Amino acid sequence: MPHMLFIPVHFRAFAMYPNLTVIDSPMDIEIYDPNTNKIKQWLHVRDVSGVLTNFMIMDTQPVLGDWKIKIITHGRSEEKIFTVAHYVLPKFEVSIEVPSFGLASDTTLQGTVKATYTYGKPVKGTVKLRARLDYWYRPWRYNGSEPMVELSLNLDGESKFTLPLSNFMINNRNYITSGRSLKVEANVTESLTHITLSGKDSVKFYSHAEKIEFLQSNPNTFKPGLPYTAYMRVARQDDTPVTGAKSSVVVHTTVTYQLPEPSPTPKYYYYPQTKNYAITDRSFTVPDSGVVPIQVDIPDNATSISLRATYGTLSSYKTLSKSYSPSESYIQLFLRSSHLKAGSGANFEIQSTQAVTSLVYQVLSRGVIVAAGTVNGGSKKTVPFSISVNSKMAPNARIVVYYVRTDGEIVTDSISFDVEGVFDNQVSISFDNTKAKPGDSVNVQITADPMSVVNLLAVDQSVLLLKSGNDITQSQVVEELKSYDTKHKSISPFFFGGGGIGIAARKRRMIWWPYPTYYGGSDASQIFSVKTLNEK
Repeated sequence: MPHMLFIPVHFRAFAMYPNLTVIDSPMDIEIYDPNTNKIKQWLHVRDVSGVLTNFMIMDTQPVLGDWKIKIITHGRSEEKIFTVAHYVLPKFEVSIEVPSFGLASDTTLQGTVKATYTYGKPVKGTVKLRARLDYWYRPWRYNGSEPMVELSLNLDGESKFTLPLSNFMINNRNYITSGRSLKVEANVTESLTHITLSGKDSVKFYSHAEKIEFLQSNPNTFKPGLPYTAYMRVARQDDTPVTGAKSSVVVHTTVTYQLPEPSPTPKYYYYPQTKNYAITDRSFTVPDSGVVPIQVDIPDNATSISLRATYGTLSSYKTLSKSYSPSESYIQLFLRSSHLKAGSGANFEIQSTQAVTSLVYQVLSRGVIVAAGTVNGGSKKTVPFSISVNSKMAPNARIVVYYVRTDGEIVTDSISFDVEGVFDNQVSISFDNTKAKPGDSVNVQITADPMSVVNLLAVDQSVLLLKSGNDITQSQVVEELKSYDTKHKSISPFFFGGGGIGIAARKRRMIWWPYPTYYGGSDASQIFSVKTLNEK
């Protein structure tokens, strides 16, 4: 965050293993100015708590701009940017509230301008409001100026406005079309000091208020003879769920299959012939979450599948290819439990195209194997089994199940699931007063496990108006742990520095997800590649 001149720049850094234990080892710290000159360094510094706290006094005339602090330990490094600038702390904040999205058919745009002092009181003054397109190019034979809407308003804490969108109609053509955005900016001038501060927001426009889509996490392959599971999402354009949906999602499935080769054997340039047929449509109710689990029974002769999902007049499409198995042997893994927590049990079911006698499972989380075992198949095609869920599996785990045929082929499947209970140490913070005046004492109460080391950060709200994002939050830690792809077995540390989170092995970002993720794969080797095992 920005720092005033003549004051110290405070920082805090620590490194952790994926099991959230702090690494008590020396660190090297380097600070660079905007011209990449190394201004300060500390070598082999450490703290018995594992959390290093330090500061650097800025020069009386420092180089203005973005400075960099770099932490190095265990052969890994993390960098954080902080800004040094001349500035005056803002006395109030300006914000604009506009709809989360608009429709291309809208004729007006309504919103609210708000201005509040950092201590919570409303600001009195005037507002100059301007709305313009996100980008503009001059139409052929149009000599006018760029279209925009400008308004002047009085303000007492907040002021509502209505913008006519007719200004964006040029030569009988509406320039507010689906996919375009309108930028809205408000300049608020305080009556007493005549200080002007601004706020801005934007609105994107669409043809329809709702949308339907296949989630990107859905597998792109199917296994003949076994159910294909995927997830649809019906949502508003701002990604909020559609509550009280009046329609169902209807899935239309088209199967492509290969015709038998003619006899005698065709010539070398013969290309296999295929035909299509449709299977019975399936209808699925849209829950309040907007996420619709769908399941399609795949015929044995399918070589490719085309899915078309409809919700009212909206449609979404997905094409699936066939998984490869030399023997046409497949298994499909299903999670039969929901809302898993550390200390609970998880129930699974394996469906197979062939009767199986024994299977092996491995559970991976945070890049390492946290559980493994065998399952008695009983020479059946449907095999249920369960495992115990522990905190090592949080926040996300992947389970791989496989068996080996007598000819040496590995038949496998894999899914991932979320687990609640990442933090063993439950921490809370509270104050004895919600409001205080300058000079008052405020008591802070923190609860945590015995012998815990507690670090606090207090920042003026005015500073956060200039720049924020250097805090450490629970959601950042969970997001970081979920970003580890289990194909990496690294147990290297990840960093927290300058109040922010550092990335050691980021693969992808995820949010808490109440459903299992089916990874699929074109063959067994692809499934094993995500868990660092190779098909032999």
